[in-house]
Amino acid sequence: MFIHSDAGQLQAYAADGSTNCPGTPTVCNPLWTASAGGASSLPVTTDPATDGTTVFIGGADGTLYAFDATGTTDCTGTTPRTCAPLWQAAAPDEYGGIGNLPAPAVTSSFVYYPVGDALDAFDPAGQNGCSGTPVTCTPLWTGDVGAAATDGWPVVSGNVVYQAAGANPSNVFAFDAAGLRNCAGTPTTCAPLWTDQTKSSFAVTPAIGPDGNLYAGFSELDEFSTDGTTGCSATPVVCNPLHTALLNNGLTLAPSLADDVVVLGVFNFNTAGTIEAFQQGTLSPIGTPVALGPPNVNQLPGLLAISNGKVFESTSNGDLQAWAPDS
Repeated sequence: MFIHSDAGQLQAYAADGSTNCPGTPTVCNPLWTASAGGASSLPVTTDPATDGTTVFIGGADGTLYAFDATGTTDCTGTTPRTCAPLWQAAAPDEYGGIGNLPAPAVTSSFVYYPVGDALDAFDPAGQNGCSGTPVTCTPLWTGDVGAAATDGWPVVSGNVVYQAAGANPSNVFAFDAAGLRNCAGTPTTCAPLWTDQTKSSFAVTPAIGPDGNLYAGFSELDEFSTDGTTGCSATPVVCNPLHTALLNNGLTLAPSLADDVVVLGVFNFNTAGTIEAFQQGTLSPIGTPVALGPPNVNQLPGLLAISNGKVFESTSNGDLQAWAPDS
């Protein structure tokens, strides 16, 4: 299990609580740690992502780091060991987008990472496009979001990678995940296969539903087709929402999807945060929003997790709450 700290540190723990976890009640200590804060004045780190052998994490200065997930290669000392990066890639500038810092997305072929005004794709093995000591990598290809600033993190579905960027009115950019279609030049630069045009000022991190449609929003929730044709027109291709759900002046960071439901944590100015649910395919509201705390208290909900029939939600005041769908 990998977590990050606001001090710019990546920490690895035994997920089953069996190693380096003494005491009653059990308290776990890190198996290994690594510094990933970079030179930013705000040395926080993003959520980590792993392909099973390597852990990828970004710093607020935009640098992407890759570490050995086992805490062996390029690691020294006794438990907790201290690890240096297997490789790293520096962004041209610090992340400046709205919402969460840009966690990487990883497949067997690429690590996708937003870097200010672009989406970069790197070799996860740290070989192609990489050189030097310490190993430094350059993108194998770059997704062009124009003059926009990337928001949130990339999402990969099928043969497409999606990245939100603050370029009102085109906010979600769809790129060929292989870096081939609509791509040219040396170094390779890719134009979007299509963009999704939201009616709100921003979109943050999108999600792909079981129905194959894309859901994204910030001050509203929009649903789009992902085929690049339904609701789409013009050259370059721009797609309009199939359906829209209003959040009554609330704000959301990223939707979570399960079965045929879209679930959101919503920040409501000067009152409690809420959990809100909508029907996939129509975005019709389901039930009544669930308040996460007392009224007249600002709470910024984190990302939702849905597991074993329950919705888990963290808030900015330090709560972790679990809700049953019928509550």
